[in-house]
Amino acid sequence: MSLSEMQKTKQKFDRRRGWDKFDASNVFVHLVEELGEIGRHINYEEGYKEKGKNSPDINRKELEREFAQTLILNAPETAVFRRTAVFRRHVLEAHSGSHLLTNLRF
Repeated sequence: MSLSEMQKTKQKFDRRRGWDKFDASNVFVHLVEELGEIGRHINYEEGYKEKGKNSPDINRKELEREFAQTLILNAPETAVFRRTAVFRRHVLEAHSGSHLLTNLRF
């Protein structure tokens, strides 16, 4: 599924549930939350934080899910992070040494 197809599917999904009426600020806060979850995975994976009882389950599927949620929040009507390709490139370049980010499909 291409990004534009994903965005159209998300728009239809939101409209059916009345979620398209949320302010862009609410969507932005949700996007920040999802980005924080991605950052949390990276911090534990790269050893910035020690793994313990409260550390997240670091696995490829979970990280892919977090990235997917971030991309889904990038629907055109939100005007938030419209340039997903640029965002994705910056994330991958910043964390190119992390094996969790290697070969992720966007």
